[in-house]
Amino acid sequence: MTPPISRSDLQRVLKTLPPEAPDPFPHLADLNADQLIQRRVEVTGTIKTLEQQRHTKNTKLLSTIANAKLHQNVRAPDE
Repeated sequence: MTPPISRSDLQRVLKTLPPEAPDPFPHLADLNADQLIQRRVEVTGTIKTLEQQRHTKNTKLLSTIANAKLHQNVRAPDE
């Protein structure tokens, strides 16, 4: 069995620990569980909306590029 750490060794270890990083989400600190769940639902909805917008823009961009390639008679290389 491992012997307990001495008080001096413990203090030395505690002194060498890096400083605690600041809270990256201080705006969430005062929310209760229900509010955190509601915030998560809001963020999830925002992410879904942004993903849909990204998909729509990518589709439009790809069709524009494809039309431009056809117009310039550019073809993909044969594999």
